[in-house]
Amino acid sequence: KVKTVFAVFLMQHNISVAVQCFLSGFVFGVPTVLMLVETGMMLGSLPALFFPTDVVALGAWLLPHGVPEVGAILLAGGGGLRIAYTMLNPGSVAEGAQDAGHLKPGAAIGLGTALQTVMRQLSGTVVVVAAMLVWAGFVESFVRQSTASDSVRYFLAIVSVVPIVALFTWGAVADDRLKRQQCERLT
Repeated sequence: KVKTVFAVFLMQHNISVAVQCFLSGFVFGVPTVLMLVETGMMLGSLPALFFPTDVVALGAWLLPHGVPEVGAILLAGGGGLRIAYTMLNPGSVAEGAQDAGHLKPGAAIGLGTALQTVMRQLSGTVVVVAAMLVWAGFVESFVRQSTASDSVRYFLAIVSVVPIVALFTWGAVADDRLKRQQCERLT
C-alpha cells in the first residue's frame, strides 16, 4: 500500500513539474529554461554524490525511471519553449500555416490565434508527457525500491526507451510525409 501511495505522489509531483515547465512558456520561457537548467544540474550532481565509483549501480538505480521521467520533462520544456517562441514571434505560426497551404500568402494572424494553433499542435505532446510520467512513477516506486537485479533494471530501462524512440521515429516520418505533401501541392 505504501508503494502505491508513493507512486501516486511521484506521478502527481512529476506531472506538476512538467505542467509548470510547459505553461511557463507563457511568461516568455524564462522559468522553463531555469527549470531545465536545474534539472540538468541535479542530474549531474546527485549521482556524483551517491554513486561516485559504481557506474553500473548508478545506471541500474537511475535509468529505469530516469529515461521516461527526464524525457518527459525535456518534452514539456520543449513545449514551453515553443509557446515562448510563439509569444515572441506569432508570425512564425502564420508562416507555417502558409507553407502548409492553410493560410493565404501574406495573411497575418494575431497572437491569440497563433497560441491556439500552437496549443492544438502541442496537445498530443501533453498526453505523451503524462503517460511517460505515470510509467516513471510506477517504475520508481515499485522497481527502484525493490531488490530487482541490475539486469532486470536495465531491461526496464530498455523497455522505457523503445516507445520513446518509436514515438520520435513516427513523428519524424509523419513530419517528412507532411513536407512531401506540401511540396506536391506547390508543384
